Amino acid sequence: CLKPPAAAKISAMLKGKVCLTELRLNNNELCEGIGHLGKVLSQNNYLTSLALAANALDDRSIKLLAEGLRGNNGLLHLDLSDNKVGAHGVSYLSGALHVNVSLQTLDLQQNDLDLTVAASLADCVRKNSSLQTMHLGFPRSSGSAPGPAWPISVQHLRKLVGSTSEVSLNLEKMGLSGLDAAFLAQLLEGNTSITELKLAGNQLGTTGVTRLGDFLKSALALRKLDLRRNTLGPAAAAALGRALKTNTSLRSLDLGENRVGNEGAINLAEGLTINK
Repeated sequence: CLKPPAAAKISAMLKGKVCLTELRLNNNELCEGIGHLGKVLSQNNYLTSLALAANALDDRSIKLLAEGLRGNNGLLHLDLSDNKVGAHGVSYLSGALHVNVSLQTLDLQQNDLDLTVAASLADCVRKNSSLQTMHLGFPRSSGSAPGPAWPISVQHLRKLVGSTSEVSLNLEKMGLSGLDAAFLAQLLEGNTSITELKLAGNQLGTTGVTRLGDFLKSALALRKLDLRRNTLGPAAAAALGRALKTNTSLRSLDLGENRVGNEGAINLAEGLTINK
C-alpha cells in the first residue's frame, strides 16, 4: 500500500528534471495519494506512460488527476483500468482532454461505467484529435435486463467508437443475449475503428452469433474477436465460417469453452479454407 507520504516523495522526484518516461504504480491502493501525482503531471512533460490500474481510484481521485492532465503536454498513455471510475470521473477526464493535446491511449476497462457515459466520451474524442486508442468496458448494472438499456445510448456509443483511430471494446460478462446481439450489430454497422471486441462470458448463442455474422462479413478493422463461454454450438460455428469466407482482416478468434464439436469445427474450417 503506497501511503500519501510516499506518493508525495515520488511526486517531488518527478518535479525535477528526471528523464523517467514510464511509471507503473498498479495495485498500490493509491487513492489517498493521487492528489500529489495530479499536481506533478502539470509540471512534468518527460513522463509518457502512467499506469494506475487497480488502485481503487474513485471519481474524487480522478478529479484531482484530471486537474493535472489539463496542464500536461507529454503524457501519451494512461491506464486507469480496474478502478472505481464512474460517470462523474469520466466527465472530469473529458473536460481535461478538451485541453490536453498529447494523450494517445486511455484505458478505462473494469470500472463503474455504463453506456450512459458514452455521450461524454464521444464529445471528448470529438474535440481531442490526439486520442487514438481507447480501451472500454461497460459492465451491466446488477439486476438490469438485457436489451432495453442498449437503444438509449447506442447512437452516442456509435459516435464514440467512430471518433478514434482504434477502439478496444470490452463487453464481457454482461449477460448479453441473442436479442442484444441485434443492437450490437446495429452499433457496429459500418464501423471502421473497433479493432478488438471482447464478448466472453455472455449468452449470445447461435442466434446472436448469426446476427453478428453479417457485421463480420464487412468488418474491415476488426482484428481480434473473443467469443469464449457463449454457449455456441455447431450452427454458430457454421455462421462464423460463412462470415470468414469474406472477412480477411480478422487475425484472432477465440471460441474456447463452447460446444462447437466436430461438426462445428468442420463448418468453421470450411470458412477458414477460403479465408486468405
